[in-house]
Amino acid sequence: MCDEVCTVRTSFLLHLTRRENRMIVYKVFYKDYDNKKGVLLGKLTERRSDLRGLSAMQAGLKWAMATFGDQVRDKGRLFVVPEDVQQNT
Repeated sequence: MCDEVCTVRTSFLLHLTRRENRMIVYKVFYKDYDNKKGVLLGKLTERRSDLRGLSAMQAGLKWAMATFGDQVRDKGRLFVVPEDVQQNT
């Protein structure tokens, strides 16, 4: 019995370790219709593994609007590009 429990516990801890070493980097852009391009406003780094039921795109956009919303005239022009990054430990 201990072998089964230990094996399950070990695989669970390995799964948690893999998830903890990952992070999402959101590149936040503002749509510039005059120049027909996106202007990079900044990058947001998220290390939490639980996005609270949102997709990475939704979570990043919500965070970008809260962070950069007061710096732009139209929040509807904000968009994010999520990138999954593996941390080196």
